[in-house]
Amino acid sequence: MSTDRFFNNPEYTKLLKSWEDDRIYTEGDRCELVKTNHLWAHEFEVEDKVQGGSKLRRIRAERSRYVNYIQAIIQKYISITFQNGIDLTPLTDKLSEEELKNIDGEGNSLKSYIVKFIASDYFQYGKVIDEVVGRSGESGRAYLKHWNPQDLTDWQITDDESEYYVTIFDEILKRENPNEQPKTVGLLESSQFNGSKYIKKLYKKNSSPVAGESANQPGQSYDLIDTFETGLDFIPFTVTNSNSWVQRFIDIVKSLYNLQSAEDNILNFQAFQRLIGSGPFTDGEGAVVMESGITLLPEGFTITAIDPADPKALRERIERGKADLWRVAFFQNRIIAMDSKASESANNQITQKKDLIAALVVAGESISRHIQDLVNNFLEFKGEQPIEDAVKFNFDNLVIDDVLLNSLIAMFSQDIKNYPTWNKAVLKSAAKRMNLAEEEEVIEEIDTTEIVKEKPQSTLRDRLLNGNTDS
Repeated sequence: MSTDRFFNNPEYTKLLKSWEDDRIYTEGDRCELVKTNHLWAHEFEVEDKVQGGSKLRRIRAERSRYVNYIQAIIQKYISITFQNGIDLTPLTDKLSEEELKNIDGEGNSLKSYIVKFIASDYFQYGKVIDEVVGRSGESGRAYLKHWNPQDLTDWQITDDESEYYVTIFDEILKRENPNEQPKTVGLLESSQFNGSKYIKKLYKKNSSPVAGESANQPGQSYDLIDTFETGLDFIPFTVTNSNSWVQRFIDIVKSLYNLQSAEDNILNFQAFQRLIGSGPFTDGEGAVVMESGITLLPEGFTITAIDPADPKALRERIERGKADLWRVAFFQNRIIAMDSKASESANNQITQKKDLIAALVVAGESISRHIQDLVNNFLEFKGEQPIEDAVKFNFDNLVIDDVLLNSLIAMFSQDIKNYPTWNKAVLKSAAKRMNLAEEEEVIEEIDTTEIVKEKPQSTLRDRLLNGNTDS
């Protein structure tokens, strides 16, 4: 059995920490979120300073709950980007119905795979990795396999792209026999293209030291398990690199999580008035202080009332944090003070929303290129010819805020009525958004119906000046 040593790519090492933060806060991983590098410890939780500090920390962690804003924001990005749908018509002759409905062998359709894995990772990590696996050739069944950016540990490509390789590390639970507890096994897949053919090698992580190697030697040793010659003349990986959208506002989310944790603990621990008694007590003695009735207290015993804590300032900071989060996430650069009752003009709101739409269109086009390359890799893996525009996307006329759109329509309703073309366009747009069963008939009726301009109504002042007192 041969042994090889593998290393992490410097870019992988640089981005691993931010990718892990993205994963923890997007998934809401509670096991990680209660650790001190996410739920920040205050001085009273430091055990060597305060007796019972670890108990205070444990109670606070149990009371703290994480609100997953990031997942909601990513879903909003995706819903806006693909609100015009995904057209798979060009693939109906290339892929079977079973492939379209179960593209990854785990029950996800191609559309679901695009939204659930590709688009989500694009906004979350800024890096999307997909591989085509299965049996290659016309008789083979191909599947898509999605990899987390944390799994792609190393990659290399020559300047002329004649040779390249990628390394995937994955951990699986495996048991030798049914009577044993499953163990975590580290597997490494090395996909190599040597200029003429694609070879995949499977390795198992070597936990014991290799003879002649120093314990401090960089890299990790792996034992070769198997080698596969695929018969392909390319590596069926599709990788897209961009910038994480989540990284723009993840620090705001971290701050909100800790502020909300502090508020929850104040409400649970100090929200009510407390009475503290001091005086001469002997073992087993105590005093009961009630709202009514007679309480007998020992001589020299005093009662001190501690007023409840007021979390008003904390709540105001949380609200400012939420406002900052939505502004940064959705490109809303509000200039007016947060405590002002004034609102920004419709023109400013439209401009800011156009900025977000423009960014989402760029993201959508990058995602569509990734899908195009991935689908063609899938077709070539099956032994078929790639096609242009395998998946069609329409990013025209994206709308972010229906409320703003409706307010604009209401604002110019009288003007719209006096312009038949504008009027028909608004009516057809509204009909399409209603998802009517008779949508085609309604739009045809709007097109064929003549819309007459409304005559402006005369005011009472005009009628009196013209000598006409009729209503």
